[in-house]
Amino acid sequence: MISTVVGDIGKSKIRLAVLSDGALSRTVEIESPVALGQPANSPILFGVVADALSQLRLEAPIDLGLGLAGMATTTASGASLVEAIRGVVNVNRIVIASDVVVAHLGAFAGDEGTVLIAGTGAAALNVEADSVPVLRDGHGPYFGDDGSGGWLGARAVRAVVKAAEGRGPATSLTKLLRVRTSLDPQTMVRRGNAADNPARWSGQFAPDVLRAWTTGDQVATGIVRDAVTALTTTVLSARRQSQAIALTGGLLRCEPFAQDLIRSITSATPEAIVTVTEGRWMQGANVLLELERTRIAGSLQSLTEIHVIAGG
Repeated sequence: MISTVVGDIGKSKIRLAVLSDGALSRTVEIESPVALGQPANSPILFGVVADALSQLRLEAPIDLGLGLAGMATTTASGASLVEAIRGVVNVNRIVIASDVVVAHLGAFAGDEGTVLIAGTGAAALNVEADSVPVLRDGHGPYFGDDGSGGWLGARAVRAVVKAAEGRGPATSLTKLLRVRTSLDPQTMVRRGNAADNPARWSGQFAPDVLRAWTTGDQVATGIVRDAVTALTTTVLSARRQSQAIALTGGLLRCEPFAQDLIRSITSATPEAIVTVTEGRWMQGANVLLELERTRIAGSLQSLTEIHVIAGG
């Protein structure tokens, strides 16, 4: 009997789950040591994914559906991940796609619409039947991910450094970041610049930005306002005919932030039907394994990799 395993290989976490008759059986969750982008990072990350799979102690062959953050905008190859996985588990079939594809499938279950991820990174994807998918942002911490958790955190560190050097206004973020890290601003910068996973490192401060914003800090308010504007621009630049827009990602767990983002989107596009679909990565990865049965299968062919490995 073939087991079904689904996974979300994000910029901050690696999550794997075994499904039995569609129901959750067991899970593994660990931190991502590095993010895709640098060629040297791929074998490190893929090795950790393989180790995580081995923790599930699977004996039967598996069908594996994986969402991989950064796959759509880096040179990372799914084939390299497949080779790492084959060494530790008996694989029947692997379907790999960018995490934004899995988010789309989780939000719309194979139907049309536009999804926006606002987590450690940020990206939007519009998929409609018989049309070319439209992907916006997802370009990583150096060149994109505008409005994401990593982006919020990086802006917070900049604000704290500027305040310390007299180049910017005082902010409660100084105390919040100091409590979180026990570091002075200059040391924070050095640690961040040396981080193996810069998006995750900066993203740890996103909750502090949101907390300062909800308590009225003016610097944090400006950062959050810019984030909402950036995310609105990203999702609307991807949208085409479908009125359905789904929002997902860790930032949406902050209810005031989610409501501000929804208001911003619907103000710019009143006909949009916006929903929050956070936490559906397992459903999305499961739909990925049955992608050929969906209305949008043809549209997503360029954004997925299917590896059939008979006998493991």
